[in-house]
Amino acid sequence: MTFVEVLQVALPLILYVVAIILLIALIVLVVKIIKTMKKVDEIVDNVESKVKSLDRVFGFIDFCTDKVSYMTNKVVDNVTNLVMHFKKKKYNKKEEEENE
Repeated sequence: MTFVEVLQVALPLILYVVAIILLIALIVLVVKIIKTMKKVDEIVDNVESKVKSLDRVFGFIDFCTDKVSYMTNKVVDNVTNLVMHFKKKKYNKKEEEENE
């Protein structure tokens, strides 16, 4: 047997062995990725449930903030109207004095 004949037999065997090793490594890698994805999915579900519970709290805070804002707007409106009322009275008195 010549060297070329040995290579014709050995090279396909070497390539098959390398291909099998790569296939096994790929299968192991895919299994590890699947396990990691399951863990990530559990973590995402856990975070999602916590966010839902916090969503209620933020909804309540938003409701309270809206009510406080409404009340402060009413107070500011009333104070503004009161100041404008006094200012109009003062202006009207000045006009009456000037007209006399």
